Amino acid sequence: MLIVAADPSAVLGRTWIASQNPGRPQRTIAAAVQAASSGDTVRIDPGTYYESVRITQHSLVIRGSGPDTVILPAEAGSSESGSAFWYEASGSGEHVISDLTVIGGTGTPMLAREACGGAIAWACWTQGGALRLERCAFVTNTAMGWLGSGGAVFTSGLDRAEVENVVCDGNVAEAFGGGLHFTGVRSVRLDGLRLIGNDSPGRCEGNIMWYGDSRGAVEMTNCEVTSSPIAGSQVGTAVELHANEIRVSRCSFVDLSVSGAAMRTVLGGVAMQEELRGPIRLLHSTWQASTPGVDGWNHYDVTILDDEGDLEVARCAFVGRRVYASVVNGPVTWMRNVMESGALRHDSRVGGRIECSVFHETPVTRSNRGSWVLADTLVQDPLFCDVDANDLRVREGSPCVGGVCGQIGPFGVGCAQVPVHKVSWGMLKRQWEAARKK
Repeated sequence: MLIVAADPSAVLGRTWIASQNPGRPQRTIAAAVQAASSGDTVRIDPGTYYESVRITQHSLVIRGSGPDTVILPAEAGSSESGSAFWYEASGSGEHVISDLTVIGGTGTPMLAREACGGAIAWACWTQGGALRLERCAFVTNTAMGWLGSGGAVFTSGLDRAEVENVVCDGNVAEAFGGGLHFTGVRSVRLDGLRLIGNDSPGRCEGNIMWYGDSRGAVEMTNCEVTSSPIAGSQVGTAVELHANEIRVSRCSFVDLSVSGAAMRTVLGGVAMQEELRGPIRLLHSTWQASTPGVDGWNHYDVTILDDEGDLEVARCAFVGRRVYASVVNGPVTWMRNVMESGALRHDSRVGGRIECSVFHETPVTRSNRGSWVLADTLVQDPLFCDVDANDLRVREGSPCVGGVCGQIGPFGVGCAQVPVHKVSWGMLKRQWEAARKK
């Protein structure tokens, strides 16, 4: 019997190190990437790297040593790109970028030669593959021009995109997706994503994040989306998702206020449009505004359109939000939700259930079609701990706890101090500015 031991490096690929330390063969990230083959890993030592890196391998892992120690003030190495990383990679392989920060990228010319993907750009003429982003920060990147999309990240034609524990802060795209833009991506999973102060001042759809694939699926878990328009002219939808299946769980949407005239019936803080027959699930999430939305029945802060699938909204909190849910041929389930100072409108030919929910200063209207069941709904103050501080836990004596329905809304009783995030992204920007002065 002949036993052959496989070389682990042949299976796992080689590891290349980009380091600014004297004596290292690859002093730049681009040099390490150029040396690497598909299936390899590029590790980045701490430092500030002024470069733009083109990636053509079918699969490649790029790992920094932490978002506070590896900083890329994106700088075009040629006239081709102002993104920190830009991909021209087709095929079924997986690409990973992790543990680094990109600041000040200006995107890669793509759509009609307009800039896309201020920090990371995936070429729109490629098909297939997967991109995973982990523990990264993308700060003040831009994608300008009439079709400029994806202020931080632009992806197109992927089989799968995954974003875990990533911060997008203060990025701007002139057209769509000030923070993130996904088009033609079959599956997108977002976990632990923080979108803070991103904007697209020139358009009316997906100012903060935009997704479009009529056959695709979007899953958002443990995400925080906060609006702080940079240009001061934010109009239309802040987050827009066009997909076959949508699931939002344990997420927070704060102050996604919009302004301007209606250019579409899908207009508001968040718009979700199910294109085919898949379900929409909104679970254990909060939707909060500090200012009211636009008046008028077709100007809603949260707009949900579903042709054939079913809609389930459970254990969510809506504060100052107008919610419009239209499900043409599927049922609506509205269960254990709490609404404060907003409005709710349901349209469905089938009807549905509104059960175990608390409404305070919130009118509720339903279509006269189908069969509707209303059970155990209360019109009382939910007694939130501190709405101004975005603390939507409830005080003792709240109607959201202790009744026949059990817990209503995403949080239980307890008005303690809300934990502060461990990482200060303002500190990262200060580090970058200090590095530029050296």
